[in-house]
Amino acid sequence: MKKSTILLLSIFACSTIFAEFAVSNSAKENIAKIGETIEFSAVDTPEDAHFELKQNGKRVSSGQYSEPVKFTAEIPAWLEFKVFAPKIKEGEKKREEKACGVVVAPEKLKPATTAPKDLDKFWNAYKKEVEKQSPKKAKLTKIRDFNADKSPYGAELYRFEVKVDNAEYGSIGGVVADGYIAIPIGKEEKMPIVATFYGAGSYSADLRDAVNFAKEGAIGISMNPHAISPDLKDEARKEYIDNKVHLDGGKIPYRNRGITETPQDVYFTGMFKRVYQTLRLAMSRPEWDKRNIAVRGFSQGGAQTIVAAYLCPKVNVITPLCPAMCDNGGESIKRRSGWPDWVHNETMTTQLENGRYFDPALMASKIKAKMYVGIGLIDNTCSPTAVTSMFNNYAGKKQKLYMQGVGHGWNDEWSKTEKDFILTNIGLKK
Repeated sequence: MKKSTILLLSIFACSTIFAEFAVSNSAKENIAKIGETIEFSAVDTPEDAHFELKQNGKRVSSGQYSEPVKFTAEIPAWLEFKVFAPKIKEGEKKREEKACGVVVAPEKLKPATTAPKDLDKFWNAYKKEVEKQSPKKAKLTKIRDFNADKSPYGAELYRFEVKVDNAEYGSIGGVVADGYIAIPIGKEEKMPIVATFYGAGSYSADLRDAVNFAKEGAIGISMNPHAISPDLKDEARKEYIDNKVHLDGGKIPYRNRGITETPQDVYFTGMFKRVYQTLRLAMSRPEWDKRNIAVRGFSQGGAQTIVAAYLCPKVNVITPLCPAMCDNGGESIKRRSGWPDWVHNETMTTQLENGRYFDPALMASKIKAKMYVGIGLIDNTCSPTAVTSMFNNYAGKKQKLYMQGVGHGWNDEWSKTEKDFILTNIGLKK
């Protein structure tokens, strides 16, 4: 036998021995055309492996996995293929599984509903309420300074509290926006703003986001999604969250407050007012260059990111990651919608109508900021179809990153490219 043949056999043997449980699909770059047959396969599967194939969140095929599974989609769709061990092994907390996703005809995906005719009027009224409260009256409390380390600048960190409206704590009003603002130390020229917003269940802001972008030379600001008095501690804070953010001891989560009543009663009216006032606070700083505002966030924070650009046209760069609340009406046409899952079928007309006022996919047509959006191809919380429909409806310059193997989260590629996108487009990186 020739040495070359022996070498090839050895390489093949090694690749088999060291193969890891994985799934794949035949679609080029995970994008397929309508009518294209896609083959899903797995290697080194667990013992007695099973599979499940879903289209738009609904199961279309399942069973014991023994050979590649083929499927042809006849509509624009999201396909998710999963292979898993049917039982949890002793000593393991969850079953072993792998999944991959494919988007079929993404260019044809559009929001299931249309924007209300009075969308702008609805939100302009709230903006006027917020504008009655001067951001220059914000309370700033110095926390500490941070050294530059290997960054261009050190950072001064402050905690901020700024009044949003005359609502009381525990209401669905804006009440007070609070979080962190950081200013570069020693930078004399004017600077851009980078604002960060946070996902569902976040009950405080993360100072690191504000500090990290201040170290790059920007005004860094990060906002707590909820109006919770910083004076509340321990059990008092927990009780407030359970009964004033949520209701009835947490039995009614904040995401569902008011959705069966009117748009004015929906909890997110107050949250989005806080977003707007947070940006106004950052823009009131004398250090701002009057040109550049970048906004970023994950999940619920991704929704706030898009809404921020809608409410404040001065925002010129946004990077929503797996943004929530997109295509709220998706389930009405049997397509997986995004969190908070207000609509489960076409009969939920009140939720369907009220949700239109809070849907970033419907606001998207009015936004001109540059956008870079991350989309997880196995994300069952904020589905690829929901986010892609927002992307297709978006008016500004845009690019997307489909992330294979990523559920409701992020990966290393996103972390690097998102930061580069922001810094480049606000003038802090060539």
